[in-house]
Amino acid sequence: MGGLETLISAVVEFPEKGVFIPFISKFVYILLSAVYNGGAIGYGLAIIFFTLVLRLILVPLDFANRYFTRKNSKAMEKFKPEIDAVKEQYAGDPIAINKATREVYRKNGHKMGGFCAFSIINLVLTLIIFMTVFYSLRSVADYNVNAQYVNHLQPVYQEYEAKGLFDTNAATVMPDYEEQKNQFTVDIRKAYSNSRVGFLWVTNIWKQDTWVSKTYDWTGFYNATNKVEGSIVPPPKKKGKPLAYFPYDGITKSEWNELGAEARVELHNDYIERTKTQYNTIFGEITPTQKGWNGMLFLLILAGVVTYFSAVINMKLMQSGKKKEDAKPKETQAQYSMRNVKNQGDKPNKPVVDPAMMGKIMKFVLPIIMVWFAMISTAALAIYIIFSSLFATLITMGMRYPVNWLLDWQEKRAAAKRGEDPTTDPDQQPVINPHAKYFKKKLRK
Repeated sequence: MGGLETLISAVVEFPEKGVFIPFISKFVYILLSAVYNGGAIGYGLAIIFFTLVLRLILVPLDFANRYFTRKNSKAMEKFKPEIDAVKEQYAGDPIAINKATREVYRKNGHKMGGFCAFSIINLVLTLIIFMTVFYSLRSVADYNVNAQYVNHLQPVYQEYEAKGLFDTNAATVMPDYEEQKNQFTVDIRKAYSNSRVGFLWVTNIWKQDTWVSKTYDWTGFYNATNKVEGSIVPPPKKKGKPLAYFPYDGITKSEWNELGAEARVELHNDYIERTKTQYNTIFGEITPTQKGWNGMLFLLILAGVVTYFSAVINMKLMQSGKKKEDAKPKETQAQYSMRNVKNQGDKPNKPVVDPAMMGKIMKFVLPIIMVWFAMISTAALAIYIIFSSLFATLITMGMRYPVNWLLDWQEKRAAAKRGEDPTTDPDQQPVINPHAKYFKKKLRK
C-alpha cells in the first residue's frame, strides 16, 4: 500500500501564470486544481475527472457540431441525384463540377457556407483547447519537477553539505564519513519517494510513458525548468542581449548591473556548474532505484488504440442515419447520364473529393498524431488523450438520438407549414436531372 499512499499524499502545485493562451490556460489550472484539491485523490485520477468535467462543459459545442453535420448530411442525401448527375456530366472538370454543385445548393436553398464556417470554427476551437491543455499539463509538470527538487531534495542535500559530507577531503576528515554517506543515500531516496507522483504502473507522471529513465538527467531537468518562475537554474542567455539578472549567491540587482559582460558570464557559468554538480550528486543516489521504463509504453499504446476506435465509432455514427441505396446495374445508371455518348469514354467518372477516403486516412493519421504528442509530453497528457477520446465517444453516442429527434421534428414542422403530410415517406427514385440546360447556361456565363 506504500505506493498508493504516496500516490494520494503527494502534493501537486500549480503555476500562477498561464501559458499558450494565458486566460484559457489559467482556467485549466483552476479547474484542474479544483478537481485535485476537492478530494483525497491522486493527480492521475484528478486528470480523469478534469477531462470528464471539460468534456461536459463542451457538450453544447459537441451537440452543435453533431447537429449541423447531420443536418448537412440529410440535405446532401436529398440533393444526391442532382449532384450525381452533375458529376457525370462534368467528370474530369473539377471547376465545372464545383460551379454546378453550388448552383444545386443555391437552387434548393441550402447554404453550404454556414456549415463550412461552423466546421472551421469548431476545428479551431478544438485545436485551441487541445493545445492549451497540452501546454498547461506540461507547465504543471515542469513546475512540480522544480518544486520537488527545491522543496524536498535540495534541503536534504544542504543539510549534509553543512556537515561537510561533500567536501573534497571529507573521507579523511570525517570519522563517520561512511555512516553519513549511507544515511544521506537513505534520506534522499526517502525524500524522493515521498514527493514523487505516480499513477497505476507509471512511476513518475511528470515524465513520458516511454523507454526513458524514470528520472531526469541534468540536461532534461535544465530544459524542463529553466523557464519556470523560481527555478534553481536561470534562463539561458538571449541572443544579442547580456545575461539577465538572477537572484542567486546573494548578489543584488544593482551589484549585478555593475558587473561587466565577462564577469556576468563567468558568474553565471560557475553557478550552473555548481548546481549541476549538486543535482548529479542527488540523483546519483536516486537513479539506481529508478532505472527502466517509466510505464512500459502502455499509455502510449492505449492512446493510439483508443483514438483509432473512437474515430471509427464516430464515422459509423455519422453514417448511421444515411439511407442505403440499392445497387443498380451499370446499364440502369447510364440512362441518367447528362453527358453525350461521345464524351462518356474519354473522361474519368471520379468525384473531385472522396469523403470516405479522407475519413479512412484520418482514421490512421489521428492516432499517430496523438501518440506523437504523448511521446513528447508527459504521462499526464497520455491519460488526458485516452479519457478525452473515451468520453467524447460516449457523449457523441448519447447525442445521436436527441439530434435525430430534433431534425425529424424540424422536418415535420416544416412539412406541416407547407401543407404536406409529414407521415408519408415516398421512395425517392433517381430521375434525369431537368436542369442540364440551366447548368450549361450558368457555366457559359
